[in-house]
Amino acid sequence: MCESDLDAELDVLTPENRMRSGQVDDFRLFDLRHDALVIRERNTAHGVRWSFENTYWADFNTGFVWASVQHFSPRQDPMQIQITKPAGPPASG
Repeated sequence: MCESDLDAELDVLTPENRMRSGQVDDFRLFDLRHDALVIRERNTAHGVRWSFENTYWADFNTGFVWASVQHFSPRQDPMQIQITKPAGPPASG
């Protein structure tokens, strides 16, 4: 596949999206409780006639996203992602 073919394919998959925040949810990850703001991202990729919604649970106080359900392809199930520990500072070396 040449580069111009790849560019054309990616143009077809470029989604149009709208984000909206909704309710505050009592979100639990393992034994930790978080007050999370639920953010929904509605997407439409017109070139492939594909609509989908990604959902994020962001910490109400810090904005850190602890969990999400994200779509990456119309041919695959969505991926559920949970962060068990935020990244620490970079190692100095």
